[in-house]
Amino acid sequence: MKSKISIWWEYTVILLFFIGGCNLFVYFKTAGLYDIFSDTGMRPFDPTAAHIKATVGGLLFGIKDIWFESRLYPWLSKHILKWQRRIVWAICIPIFIFSTVLQIHILHLMILEDFAFAEAAELSIQFVNSGLFTSFLVHCFFMSMAVSFIRQLRINFGETVFLNYLSGKYSNPLVEKRSFMFLDLNDSTRIAEDLGHIKYSRFLNKCFDDILDALKSFNFEVYQFVGDEVVLTWKIKDDTTGKAIDMYEQVNLKLLKEQDNYIKLFGKTPRFKAGVSSGEVTATMVGKGSRHMAYHGDVLNTAARLLGQCAKLNKPLLFTDFYLKSLTPPLKFKPRFLSELKLQGKEQTSRIYSPGNINLMF
Repeated sequence: MKSKISIWWEYTVILLFFIGGCNLFVYFKTAGLYDIFSDTGMRPFDPTAAHIKATVGGLLFGIKDIWFESRLYPWLSKHILKWQRRIVWAICIPIFIFSTVLQIHILHLMILEDFAFAEAAELSIQFVNSGLFTSFLVHCFFMSMAVSFIRQLRINFGETVFLNYLSGKYSNPLVEKRSFMFLDLNDSTRIAEDLGHIKYSRFLNKCFDDILDALKSFNFEVYQFVGDEVVLTWKIKDDTTGKAIDMYEQVNLKLLKEQDNYIKLFGKTPRFKAGVSSGEVTATMVGKGSRHMAYHGDVLNTAARLLGQCAKLNKPLLFTDFYLKSLTPPLKFKPRFLSELKLQGKEQTSRIYSPGNINLMF
């Protein structure tokens, strides 16, 4: 999941990309024009003013593009079909380019060259009817396509996998200390039988969307969606106070808030149990044709086995002593010892805990 810092970094990179792209267009289109115009009776060409307009225009268009991609487009995704969204995108982007160029031209002529609004508007309309504007529109349109394509790749592959693939960080296996949380839907078999395959898939999609929406303020990564489970992970160093408990509480609150919608749409309300553990894992990129992050280690098996203990111990959230030892006292919760878990294929056992002072719904 993206943190606020990573989101602002993404927005900054996009804005710099559009500013740089617009200035590059100005440079290649206007290189040498100053000398040409200086020998004619035409109004002198000012390369500095052209680059200022390109910078401001790139910034303004970038803001509009970010708003469209991060706000309007996701909203459209919930209401219209994919091919319809692409048509809307193909219509809106040229409109944004046209309006941006018109705004910048009019403001430039009025503020810096003392033109009246009517004259500035007339000269600006003449420009947008020129071949130069047409080539600029095509240039910006393809820049927007590139940004949209890269954003969709990042969304589909996940931010971590996408960045790791670009950087090559996990081309060779690395050892990391991580925590893992397995969230598993209660009574999934009964719900699937009652809803049928298609409706059950929609039910799970809404569950996962609501879970990720509830956890958007936390720093974590989605490792896998496996059937009716979602596996979340984060580096041990990023959790010192036991944020797994806070994350589970936020998931419960979100699902409770959406309870009426679930009843209306599906006639069912979801509840999730969770198992959390920490330890060393081997992290690497796997797959030749389709690259994915893979983590290997006992910690995943341990966290997954905790799910089976939730019903047995009648607790919605369980964590191991390995997770407890990864935290730094004082803690915001009181760990309550419940049982021991024999680790598969090992003599070692793990102690199972629940947050004893926090009342969690099951």
